[in-house]
Amino acid sequence: MSKHPRNSKCWCGSGLKYKKCCHPEIEPSSRYIQRQVPENSMGTQPIKVLENNVIHFFEETNPTFRAQLEYDTNNLELKNGIKYINEEKRIDDDLAYINSNKQIHIQETFLSYIWILSYSLVTMFDEHVMLPRLKRGYFSDPVKLNAKFDFLNYGLSLINRYSVWNIEKFPNPQKYLISDKVNIEKTNSVFLHAANFVLCHEYSHFSLGHVDRSIELMVDNKKISGEESVKTESEADFNAISLMLKQPKTKRNRKNIEHGIVAGGLFTDFFG
Repeated sequence: MSKHPRNSKCWCGSGLKYKKCCHPEIEPSSRYIQRQVPENSMGTQPIKVLENNVIHFFEETNPTFRAQLEYDTNNLELKNGIKYINEEKRIDDDLAYINSNKQIHIQETFLSYIWILSYSLVTMFDEHVMLPRLKRGYFSDPVKLNAKFDFLNYGLSLINRYSVWNIEKFPNPQKYLISDKVNIEKTNSVFLHAANFVLCHEYSHFSLGHVDRSIELMVDNKKISGEESVKTESEADFNAISLMLKQPKTKRNRKNIEHGIVAGGLFTDFFG
């Protein structure tokens, strides 16, 4: 198995060295890779191992974004940091939002859902669509495909009810087989860009004045109209895309971002 050089840039695109970012610990005498949980994590689901990556991707959305966040925090009342909703509950209407106190929130179960759908789609496409076309004699194993559907159905079930993500049964970013390393890393890349699209969408509600507009309506005891709601959501989507595609480092980086934008938009469409 080829190893990612410890001192090279991390595969996830964070810009950090691999040893200081996603470097895993391989359990002695085992077939598994075990990733450390961040010391400051309060999460309970396997996705918690990527919390710091999610924050880093958001802060480094584009070359000038970190400076913009600092300005907004110091001058425009944007609350610092991302507030994780770490309750073990199903995905609800509060999957991601920016509240009247101007802090961005995102639900841990929703992040789990994004990762699971990312893994399912990435591996189904690679192993059961592309490989049979590109590799003569390749056998698309129906047992493995059914296992992927089982995992996908588990992810979709989180919309209606919460249940524990069984890391011994299902793929996950915390503990995984060495043989599944490539799939996990591909999934992490799609997931991080998809989650970033969601966060940039919520930030856009702040930067475009939608939060202030909501506060005004609340003070006047009014509700936003359906037409205005559709308009603000569309504006936030386009602004998020603009933020993420501003001066990407490489063509490959742009392609990864584009995939994440599509995935982020697709995965949130289930919630209207």
